[in-house]
Parts: sequence; C-alpha cells; structure tokens
Amino acid sequence: MRPLVVVVVTVHSAHRNCLQQAKTEEEEFSTGPLSVLMMSVKNNTQVLINCRNNKKLLGRVRAFDRHCNMVLENVREMWTEVPKTGKGKKKAHPVNKDRFISKMFLRGDSVIIVLRNPKYTRQRCKNRILEQNRAFKASLGVGYLWSLNFRPYVLGIVRST
Repeated sequence: MRPLVVVVVTVHSAHRNCLQQAKTEEEEFSTGPLSVLMMSVKNNTQVLINCRNNKKLLGRVRAFDRHCNMVLENVREMWTEVPKTGKGKKKAHPVNKDRFISKMFLRGDSVIIVLRNPKYTRQRCKNRILEQNRAFKASLGVGYLWSLNFRPYVLGIVRST
C-alpha cells in the first residue's frame, strides 16, 4: 500500500499582490496612454518619437515599461543642424541629417511624445473601411463614394452583378 501524500500549496500574500499588480499593469497598457506602445509591439508597427534633444526617432518598439524606457529596432534618427559660418557671411540654412541604428535602448525620461506611424494608421483605416464596405455591399447592394479622409458617403442603391 502506498502512503497518502497531501501537498498543501499556499500563495504568499506578496506573490498575490505581485500577480494583481501585473494584471492591472497589463490592463493599463492595453487601454491607457501606453496602449500606443503596446499596439506597436503587438502589430510590429513603427512609431515616431520626439526626444528632448530635438531629435526624432522612427522605429519599431520591441519592449517598453511604465517609465517609457524602450528597446527599439530599425531606428532612423533624424535631426537638423545649422552649419557654422565665418564672419560677415550670411546665416546658413539648416541641414536635415539622419542615421540608421539597428538596435537601441531609449531611456524614458528623454521621451516627449510618441506617435503611431500616420502612413500605417491611414492604410489600416482604409483597409478596414474597404472590408466593411464589401460586406455591406454584398448584403444590401449599396455603393459608396470615398472622400479624401476615407469617410463613406452613400450614393444610392446599386445593383451589383
């Protein structure tokens, strides 16, 4: 006969608090201001980041935390420089410069603003509306006219063949 073994598992309150904190942090990341970063990580899309040193970073977010520390890949860093001129010469025009960084860590206190890539956002919006229109046209036979900002306008009832 085998001896009966009873295993009692207790969850320490500190561990429970840690789990609750992780759960609330995940909810905040998916709904709050950090959702822009969360969606970029999930969809592998680009973000444009303005930094305190007047440089802009366009790249893909691999990881981030609540302090906006980020690991970025395929980053294009962009800035402007005004060349020095000699005495008595006219003021020089600013020159746009950029460089490519394959992988970098960005400290969160240097971040001013994070924007989704407008090109991707516009294309995604257009694709979503096209899908909705196809489904709607198939069910009702209604045609749409596109405006520049992709708002659909009903033309009237159109018989689709």
